[in-house]
Amino acid sequence: MLDPSASSTTVVSNSAVTYTWNYDAGTLSPLQPAAPNQIVSWTTAGTKSLSLTVTDIGGSHTVTQTITVGSLVATGLFNDTGLDWCSENVTTGAWVNNAVCSDAVNWSANLWVTAQDGYFGRDAQARAGTLTKTGAGMAGFDFTKLGASGKPLAAQTNAWSEDTGTEAASTQWDCVRDNTTGLIWEVKRNDVNHLRHMGNTYTWYNTAATTNGGSAGSPNATNPVCTASATTPCNTTSYSAAVNALPAAQALCGFRDWRLPSQDELSTLTHLGRSNPAIDSDFFPNTAALPFWTASPDAKTPSNALYINFLYGQTDASAAVTKATPYRVRLVR
Repeated sequence: MLDPSASSTTVVSNSAVTYTWNYDAGTLSPLQPAAPNQIVSWTTAGTKSLSLTVTDIGGSHTVTQTITVGSLVATGLFNDTGLDWCSENVTTGAWVNNAVCSDAVNWSANLWVTAQDGYFGRDAQARAGTLTKTGAGMAGFDFTKLGASGKPLAAQTNAWSEDTGTEAASTQWDCVRDNTTGLIWEVKRNDVNHLRHMGNTYTWYNTAATTNGGSAGSPNATNPVCTASATTPCNTTSYSAAVNALPAAQALCGFRDWRLPSQDELSTLTHLGRSNPAIDSDFFPNTAALPFWTASPDAKTPSNALYINFLYGQTDASAAVTKATPYRVRLVR
């Protein structure tokens, strides 16, 4: 974090004092009026130097701090579905879910069963104990819990505690990193006064003609529920802007580039082996089993946009509804 200005000159005891920051080709985040500090970001990984030079009547003095910037980008990969079980109708004469996919005896009369989802991919590897994970998660999912500053929690297996939990105890966290896709997701809170309250709903709104499908949507219908104001109405654009406008010390996991996910991105969180909600709730607590907006407009109807319902994880192309509908939001970066 840096002082709000990159350089400044003041007068102290009738002597001119100049100070200048150098942040090694990094980019300062847009200065927010209420922010006492700014965030510096770099587009490349490696060793970076932050320096402050102070000059007064007695000369100049420079203090330098070296930091290491890691590389974390979207991988372009998708998660598996979460289905690590199969269905069978051999032993009972009726279809039964949660059957063991590797039970060859029971599959003898069903030659097609090895085409079932549970036989393939990361989920099958996780079931067989052959999948290596960076973090943890159900089936083939691989998640890491992140604290307020964006650093991984000391303990990754502790359960969420809404009322008494703390980051120090690894029982509350603000974000989750998906180690498969490289995406980082916000975590919701069950607090009506919190900006990221799980019950808040928003209309779909995007004024960018290149990405809104031909219709900006609804800037502020009367039925969404959120902590609204004249400058932050209850729509998807205002919500992401409000999160990105937090002071540097409160920036969500240390970042200010949060946005609405595309349908493809949000679908990577759906756990189709679970329902109500269809997500790994050990990492994503306070997830309502209800529709969440995506940034994807409906190609057929400009006034509609696509959503994903986390009751069962539906992601089909027909999951579109008018942009004035109040739905929930989970931001990504």
